[in-house]
Amino acid sequence: MKFTLSTPAVRGSAQRFPGRRQRWTRNGVAVGASAAVPGLFEPIAFKNLYPMELAPPKVVRLCDGGVHDNQGVAALLDQSCKVLFVSDASGQMGAEDDPKNGAVGVLLRADSILQARLREAQYRDFAARRRSGLLQGSMFIHLTKELAADPVNWVGCSHPKREVPPPPLTTYGVDRRIQQQLAEVRTDLDSFSNAEAYALMTSGYLMAKQCATRENFPTLPPLVPTTHTWGFLGVRDAMDGSNREAQEKLTGLLTQSKKLAFKVWSQVPALTYASRVLLIAIGAAIVWLLWDKRGETLYTLSWNKVAATLLMIVLSTIGLQWVKFLDVNRLLRRIAVGLGVSTAGWLAARIHLHFFDPLFLKVGWWARAEAQASVASGVATDGATLPIADSEGTADTVVPAQPAADEKRADEGRG
Repeated sequence: MKFTLSTPAVRGSAQRFPGRRQRWTRNGVAVGASAAVPGLFEPIAFKNLYPMELAPPKVVRLCDGGVHDNQGVAALLDQSCKVLFVSDASGQMGAEDDPKNGAVGVLLRADSILQARLREAQYRDFAARRRSGLLQGSMFIHLTKELAADPVNWVGCSHPKREVPPPPLTTYGVDRRIQQQLAEVRTDLDSFSNAEAYALMTSGYLMAKQCATRENFPTLPPLVPTTHTWGFLGVRDAMDGSNREAQEKLTGLLTQSKKLAFKVWSQVPALTYASRVLLIAIGAAIVWLLWDKRGETLYTLSWNKVAATLLMIVLSTIGLQWVKFLDVNRLLRRIAVGLGVSTAGWLAARIHLHFFDPLFLKVGWWARAEAQASVASGVATDGATLPIADSEGTADTVVPAQPAADEKRADEGRG
């Protein structure tokens, strides 16, 4: 699969654009550029996009677009879009009781503050355009909707705020504790269990259902009614608390969703105990090794080795990169270490994909919503549609649904 880079420089003639082959670029390159988080991955470089006679030559390097527009709204506004449905699934800055004091922690927190301010500025611009009439319809939903931080009065506060506990459910019908857990779900390109996917989809669906009113979308044309039953709404009774047993199960599963890795190790008791035994065994082995080798010298450092290392660093800095190959023994050790680490990583990935990932999906499996017969129309429906309601809340049209077979095939593919 490929996509076209539609910039004026790319559409230039062969004389002005020697890199004509870059008019077509694989989707994997685009995905790699979108996932190139600054500071973690190298940007994707596009050379020869501009005339070669320019001095110095121009090189385009693409990285994660979130540094410019994490919501993707700016590009739509630049194209004069008039009706916008915005679902912001980006991670948002949370409150911390004791922010980290280290250099890395302060840098990450400062970046989170910058991103939060950028997001707020974009939202205010979005709202101002809606009030001024530049937008004919808009909806902006996000995972922390109605999850404001509890006020805390400082010592000697002259105007203390009284703590008023919020209702257990949000106005769109989700338990606040579960919604908070959904806001903390990690999305690191790993697998989503049915429980996680269904809960995220149900939350977004209910928010959209609340916001999709005639007041917000006065110019939206009438849409085709649907009686489709959304399978992901099978988790709705757990999210609104009407089924206590299901709610406890969902809460337990989502508790582990904020972890970066090893989620299933905390969800399966046998793996939890096994991990503790393994950590104790590894710790005991390290202690025994240190005790057994306590009188031996691990590495001898001489002035000759220090001088040779410094010389190689200096020569490499001034452009003589080939000097690093002079130390053959060191080069062979680096190659061996690289092969060992790569092999170990490949084995760990295989074990995870073939054993732990299927186990994680099995533990997080959730039943789909079942269709119910409608007395009025005689067709299968559970009332689970996305209406465009008027200001009084009367639904008159609904958004067309995708065929149930598509969702069923996707569900079977995840299993």
